[in-house]
Amino acid sequence: MASCTSIRCGRTWLCAGVFVVWSGTFLIARAATRRSGQGVVKLTPWDAAEQRLEAFEALPEAQRTRAEFGRVMDGFRAVYHDSPRDVHAAASVNAVAHLLEEQGRELQDARSSKAAIGQFEFLRLQYPGSPLRVAALMAEGQIYAEDLGDAKAARERFELLMKLYPGSGMAEQARAELKGQGPRDKGQG
Repeated sequence: MASCTSIRCGRTWLCAGVFVVWSGTFLIARAATRRSGQGVVKLTPWDAAEQRLEAFEALPEAQRTRAEFGRVMDGFRAVYHDSPRDVHAAASVNAVAHLLEEQGRELQDARSSKAAIGQFEFLRLQYPGSPLRVAALMAEGQIYAEDLGDAKAARERFELLMKLYPGSGMAEQARAELKGQGPRDKGQG
């Protein structure tokens, strides 16, 4: 069942499709238009994806299913698949990577964690000028260390970060991660 719900956001009215999920919860699954004083304006794919993310984040963790994660990720994927040079493309790749990381943790799914690493790697390789690339490399190391228990791969990522971006604040954080790994990783890796 779908209906249009108007939401007041500052001086703008938003019209979002509201869908009933079988669990009985409501989720803003599709944000398509924005009403303002000048009439109806179609939301950009980025704006629609961000609205979808906000609705998703409002759900209790217990109600976040793989399908719900997928719907949110698909909104961001549409941004960089349809227009890889979009100003929000790198941020969309980053959003998908973080959602995969979160999905891996919440659903205790190593495959999602590995997919998150692949997504962060994609961000670093396809958007080398993005300021998000340093944090993406850090996230890769942290996922290997914390979620996958792969100390060797984590160490490689942290060392690569220090080599490629020695002057960044993340390089210091990578050093701290390496120093803190010893006791935590005994018997792993």
